[in-house]
Parts: sequence; structure tokens; C-alpha cells
Amino acid sequence: MDERQTQMMTVLGILAVGALLAANYIQPGEEEVEGADEVDDLAEVEPADVTRLTLVTDEGTLVAEHSTEGWSMVQPSSGSADDEALDELVFLVDRLSAEAPLEGQALSEYGLDAPKASLTLLLADGSSLKLRVGDETPVGYKSYIQWGDEAAGRMAKGQPGSTMTLPFARYRDRRVLSIVETGVVSIGWDSGEDSWKATRADSGWFLEDGRRARSSVLDGMLQEANRVEYEGFFDITDMEAGLLPPRGVLSFDGVGLAIGGDHAGGTIIRNPEGLTGTVGRVDALLVNPEDLVEDRLLAVPLAGLDRVSAAPAGKPEQVWEQTGEGWTVGGEPDPLAGQTPFSLVSAALCDRAVMPEELGEVWLTLGASSLTDEVTIEIGAEVEGGRAGRDSAGGPLFLVPEATLTQLQGALGL
Repeated sequence: MDERQTQMMTVLGILAVGALLAANYIQPGEEEVEGADEVDDLAEVEPADVTRLTLVTDEGTLVAEHSTEGWSMVQPSSGSADDEALDELVFLVDRLSAEAPLEGQALSEYGLDAPKASLTLLLADGSSLKLRVGDETPVGYKSYIQWGDEAAGRMAKGQPGSTMTLPFARYRDRRVLSIVETGVVSIGWDSGEDSWKATRADSGWFLEDGRRARSSVLDGMLQEANRVEYEGFFDITDMEAGLLPPRGVLSFDGVGLAIGGDHAGGTIIRNPEGLTGTVGRVDALLVNPEDLVEDRLLAVPLAGLDRVSAAPAGKPEQVWEQTGEGWTVGGEPDPLAGQTPFSLVSAALCDRAVMPEELGEVWLTLGASSLTDEVTIEIGAEVEGGRAGRDSAGGPLFLVPEATLTQLQGALGL
């Protein structure tokens, strides 16, 4: 046999040995499959079946109650809960599968005499599901558990203890506040001389002195209040939290958020439920009173703007309207495609900090409407710096400055 044939026979021999090993060791034989450990699904449960959940770990005892409205915390503190996080504990039990009980062994052999965590689900029918988690198995991705009232332990798939021993803060609702933005009719800030309050009416937001407020700022505060979440929770005194007294109390329809000092890289806030923790940002919730005063003459949202009118004294009224085919002026297609009404609403400014004593004879009446708001403004006699203005919704007179008057004259051909 020459050298080439010898090499070929050697290779074939190696391949044959490899195939034999694969058949014997890689693929289990029929006998091994038949002897495999049987695994039982221990429960079928979903959150809607549960009325109360109790979780015990080294951290203490957590109790939560469930209703059609979701989960609420009872212990260690009362308040709203994170529905998804508590649902996950229920689904953990629903997915749980384990081998047959390990008879003849002490629970201490598996860490079940002092379990890492115990979870009890009280069901609507009055029955309960109980799970205790001990040590993880030395080999394989499994854990020792004790199920229900069974005296013996079992081996369960996975490591449920890693979920059940997470910090209790995970199960709290991290939202600082939950409000229906469109339903709020008053926003207030109580902080000594910087205090203010704004009230929503049919035609927009107004400050206590009657001046029109910036809807964009106040609506933005409502959106931000719903977005702010706790980054951490603290069991500290009001003095330590900077809440004695607080920096201020921000209220929405009388529901107040007490804002305190800086702590652990954030700002302390206590919500209406008494939950104290830190948030990463509060700047959008803290507004200077001066920034609340509306400076637009026609203060309606640009989004949804559908009509603007101008009626100079003694002259025909000009009307711009948005139709399905575009903007019209005087009933005819607008050659400027709505540039004039958008300019009047976005750029015509006034000064509501200056309050003339009288309106005088009306020089020009302006109107604007959008999907939600409608504003009518009367511009009267000349005063120092411009002309007097009046909002039909009420409030004190204000100044329409010279720059705005020049803009109106150019846009309207006055």
C-alpha cells in the first residue's frame, strides 16, 4: 500500500470513529429519553384571577391588592403600584414548571428552611397559590422550590428567585402624578411672593388678575407633570428632604406636589399620596410668573387655526377662512395661502404688563379661532407707546405697542 492510500485509509478511519461517537454520545438513545425527568406545570393563573399578593424577602414584606383598576400597594407603603411589574410576578407563577417532589430529604438541604423569597397569591375564589424559593441547583439552570402545602421540595426550571428578590421599589408606580390633562381647570404655585394661580376658561387660561396666560406654557406643565417619574425613593424626614417648609407646592385642581431640596443627584418631591422620592428634572414645572403672561395679541393655537377677521372702524371687515381646499379671503381663494392670518396670530404682540385706564374709541377689532379657542380683541385710542387694547374674555386693558400697530397697518392696508 503506497503512502497516498495509507493517508486515505487513516482519514476514513477517523471519520468512522467520529460518527460512532456522535451516535453514542451526542444523540440520546431511546432509553435515555424514556428515563428523562418529568416536569409538571404547577398552576394556570393570570392577574385578573388575583385579589391580593404577598411577597416576603430579606427586604421585608410587600403586600399589594388587585382590582379591575389595577394594582395598589398596601405594604410597606400605600399608594399606586407598577401594574406591569406586579403582573410579572403572577406570570412567573403561571409559567412555573417543576419536577416531582424530592421525597426523603430535609428542606434545609435545598435552602428551603429559610427561603430566599416567598410569594402568596390570593385568588378571587378564596383559594391561594404559595411558592417558596430556596437555593439554585449546583448544575443546570434550575432552582429548589417548595410548592403550596407540600412537605417536600422540588426542582424547578429557571431561577425564579432572581425575580422575586428584586428591590421592592421596582413594584411602586414611579409616576409622580397621573392626571387627565384636558380635565384640569386650575394650576397654582404656592411659594411666598412668587405664588401664582391660573384658571382655564372656554377661551384659554387666565391669571388671578384677569390677564390672559400663555396656554402653551401651562399645557406644557400638565404634560410634564404626567411624564415625571421617581428615580429613587427615600424614607427620610421632612427636614432632610427640604420639605420643612418645601421650596413650594405645585397644585393641579388642588392636588399638590411638594417640591423640596436637592438629594442624591435629584430633586425631592412628595406626591399627593405622601410618597417621597427624587426626580431628575423639575425645571419645566417651575415657571416665573412673568413668563406666564401671554404676549400674543391673538392668543389661539396655530394648530387648527381656521378663521381670522379684521374690522377697522368705518371700513368693511376682512375675513380669512380655512376651507377644505385652502385659505380664502373675502370668500375668494387667498393668493397668499394664509400667510396673513398666520402672521397675525404668531407675530402680533402686546404688552399686558402695561394697563391703560381707558379703551377709548375702537380703532380696530380683531378675531381669531382655532379648533379649541376663540379670541376677540378691540384696539382703541392712542396712549403712550401705542394704543389701548381689550380682550373680550375680560381682564384689564393692555398696551398694543407701536411695532404691532405698524405690522397691522401693513398687513391690513390701514
